Amino acid sequence: MAADSEIHEAQHPLDSNSEVERLLAEVASGAATPAPAAVVDEPKENVARYDLSNATFLSPPQLRKLQQHQEKFVLDLGARLSVLLRAEVGLKLAAIQTISYRRMEQSWPDPVHLTVFKAEPLRANGVLEIPTPLGLSMIDRLLGGTGVVTETNRKLSDIESGLLEQIVQIILGHWCGHWSKFRELKPVIVGHETNGRFIQPTLPQTNILAVSLAVEIGEAQDRIQIGLPYAVMEPLIRQLAQTNESSPEAPMPSPAAASKWNPCFDDMPVQVKANWPQLEVAAGDVLQLKVGDVLRLNSQCAQNVTINVGDLPKFSGRLGTSGGRWAVEITQIIK
Repeated sequence: MAADSEIHEAQHPLDSNSEVERLLAEVASGAATPAPAAVVDEPKENVARYDLSNATFLSPPQLRKLQQHQEKFVLDLGARLSVLLRAEVGLKLAAIQTISYRRMEQSWPDPVHLTVFKAEPLRANGVLEIPTPLGLSMIDRLLGGTGVVTETNRKLSDIESGLLEQIVQIILGHWCGHWSKFRELKPVIVGHETNGRFIQPTLPQTNILAVSLAVEIGEAQDRIQIGLPYAVMEPLIRQLAQTNESSPEAPMPSPAAASKWNPCFDDMPVQVKANWPQLEVAAGDVLQLKVGDVLRLNSQCAQNVTINVGDLPKFSGRLGTSGGRWAVEITQIIK
């Protein structure tokens, strides 16, 4: 029994050694396993803040159709303004976007000529923005000037605002006229201001459809912006997007209604000239002219007198006398 006990006790170290060897073998086998590849951190994406107030509501087809529609409006308006201002007016579509009224208001300079209008029967107010330097240049062209204005950082006077209203009527009349294929719109001017803080045609968070036009008249370069709430324009834009590519062109816009006479202009002096057809004389005869010579005029010259108001020919007439003074009888209105 003693011998068995000794043998039994001698086996314990062997068992312990076997256990140690087994553990060492497992560690060795684990060390032979290839280490996992190092994890490479992927670059983090840049997170941009999204401004819901400047969300674009126009789908690509709608935006394409609207751009084509407004480019035709710009082309017709440029031709009309060129005739009115007696100068080449470079006009092109600069941008079409949907922005909040608050952001649109923040973009206006000070001073600026703002016209609040309605496009009846649409139940919303719109705003037409004309920068003051551009407005003064247009007014100078209307009065027969060159359009070059030195003092631009000032507000428009009442008379200047009245003159600029003629151009405002033309712009709004053409813009509304180009929607006549889908709905008859009539522009009605509600009022005008020189600072956006004094008007609030709609709520600040209202989304506005803003159409910007780049204008170039001689040395004057600026932009005109027309804005109306997107909600009232959305039905018209949907109709425009559904039109066929081969559909007939929209009819030319009807001319804007003549603006009412402003009594402020009653006492404004206007230069009136009467001219008859030019007399042609040979260059050699001109060199021989001396005091006392008589140049014979064609008898028809006195029957074909043109009367200019400023630099514009407005009437035709015939020469005569009245009360012992030379006079011109108006026989025709030049349109």
